[in-house]
Amino acid sequence: MHQNRYISAVSKTNRAVSSGRLGKLTHGSAVVQWNRNDEYYAKSPWRGTKAMDGGCLLNQAIHNIDLLQWMLGDVDMVFGFAATQLRKIESEDNAVAVLKFANGSFGTIEASTTIYPSNLEETLSIYGSKGTVLLGGVSMGKIRTWRIDGDNEADVLAEQASEPEFPRYTCHQRVLEDMARAVVDNRQPVIDGYEGRKALAIIEAIYESNETGLPVNLSREEK
Repeated sequence: MHQNRYISAVSKTNRAVSSGRLGKLTHGSAVVQWNRNDEYYAKSPWRGTKAMDGGCLLNQAIHNIDLLQWMLGDVDMVFGFAATQLRKIESEDNAVAVLKFANGSFGTIEASTTIYPSNLEETLSIYGSKGTVLLGGVSMGKIRTWRIDGDNEADVLAEQASEPEFPRYTCHQRVLEDMARAVVDNRQPVIDGYEGRKALAIIEAIYESNETGLPVNLSREEK
């Protein structure tokens, strides 16, 4: 479920990107600096397993990776590292990767569940010839930087401050409601399986690159 696409700050950013307001896209980054300690993984036997859960990429950062590719488009090339450095789990607790997108822009991914002593930051940054946007917060949902040609950053931040706080799972609810309406209306949901597959393909490519020590060409596959 890619519920983070429904976060207000994310939706606003995607509209600006898709309308071309950031100009030529050059690069972006997705960062998840979180803590999931050994006690967290010990609470349920499926957590951190390769068969039932996955690590910081598949469980936590997949949402941020989805947003990065949603903003910058199809990915052509992936090179990455992943390791289990501190936690007593099968899957990775730390990973980094670099991406090359079909439009020529670049991306970076940093994902971790080893940050001491608690969750620190979750950010999405998008850069273009006419704009810079950074979304952040412990659970990414706030515009930190909005410098787009023709916009007043102070006005955007003030408008955001006046927005009401929504319950944590409002975005999940919106995904489920759209899915239900799609069934009733006999149409594709806004976020369908093909969209969900894109972030998964990037993560699988990071795993492959980590195993082989080589970049992985995603353009060889049908996206």
